[in-house]
Amino acid sequence: MKLIIKKNKGWWSAFIVFLIIIQPDIFTQFRITALLFAVFDLLIFAIYFISLNKRKIPKSLFWWFVIRGYLLLIMVISGNVKDFDQWGRLTILVADVILIFEKYCYQNKSNDLISAISSVGALYLLINTITICIFPKGVFSSLFGEFYFLGTRVAFLKFVFPFVAIAYLQYIYYGSWRKFIIIVALSLYNILKFDVSTAIACMIVIVILLTFRKRLSKFVTLKFAIIVTGLLNIAFVFLNASNWFSWIIVNLLKRSVSLTNRTMIWGLALENIFDTKAGFIFGHGIVNNGSFISMYGVDWPPHNQLLGWLFEVGVIGTIALLVFLSSLDKKLDCTKDVYFIRTICFSILVSCISSSQLNSAGVYLCFIVLAYIKKMREEALSRSFNICRKD
Repeated sequence: MKLIIKKNKGWWSAFIVFLIIIQPDIFTQFRITALLFAVFDLLIFAIYFISLNKRKIPKSLFWWFVIRGYLLLIMVISGNVKDFDQWGRLTILVADVILIFEKYCYQNKSNDLISAISSVGALYLLINTITICIFPKGVFSSLFGEFYFLGTRVAFLKFVFPFVAIAYLQYIYYGSWRKFIIIVALSLYNILKFDVSTAIACMIVIVILLTFRKRLSKFVTLKFAIIVTGLLNIAFVFLNASNWFSWIIVNLLKRSVSLTNRTMIWGLALENIFDTKAGFIFGHGIVNNGSFISMYGVDWPPHNQLLGWLFEVGVIGTIALLVFLSSLDKKLDCTKDVYFIRTICFSILVSCISSSQLNSAGVYLCFIVLAYIKKMREEALSRSFNICRKD
């Protein structure tokens, strides 16, 4: 029997806070809206941290603060404190996500939570699609391209991952399929409209993993995904593997073998990473909002998550971040819900080869949900059982 989720106070609270946490990039481009979001983010953190009451601080939150504290220390030592706001934004937003999941799952209200998040997803993707139709050349232009509601034509990918993941959980737990279909349809429109090669590559990964689920379910974990994508990073960044897959890149993804000059950017990023042994080991901190590569008189981000981490927190911090992510994947039975979220996380790590997806708080949601998925599943089963018993 389909469980109808009433939009009660808990649902509306989750809906409002995720409207703020998963921030459309267009609002971060203006100082006034960026400041307003920052105030709201801190307020959300204070409210949900206090709501812990006498409960222990979640381990994931503790280790997240340890890792971010290390980055802040490196920034102070390196004299890069001018990017403190960039550090603080991601730190607080990811902490907000953890605290919200902790509260809703502890109170057995995860149904409200996932329903609210998927509603935010459907709303944001719909607005972005309408924006594209009304402003085909963007609402305004920036150095890195035309801006739409969710950001540049490729930026929306970091919004698709969490929304698709959560909407699928709502579908399999509570039989609510409409928002999942809407989110997938709108996501496909955005991807095909702009021919986003990174998104197409991620779609191929997702299709392969879901098609061969029975054979791969024993292997596909976050640790496995980190190892495989780590080897892919080494192959593409250090061994120039784009030449090995030139046919796929040119004919299927419709891009140059240089991956739109990414190979050149990666080479320059490596020079900055290896400028000193101390910088390589301990990191340099955040520099110029993550755009630490100078090319053609313009500052560029590394277009690779691993290179971004190696520059900012060095080998030590990068290992700590990877251990943190893998620790969120508890020892879980590889049921349909767990496998799907792991598949999404795998595709995120693949996308990180050519972008820095994990500089966005929303993308962490896909990993954090694994830490609470067992509790969420048990609640869904309990609710279904109670309804059947009453009937």
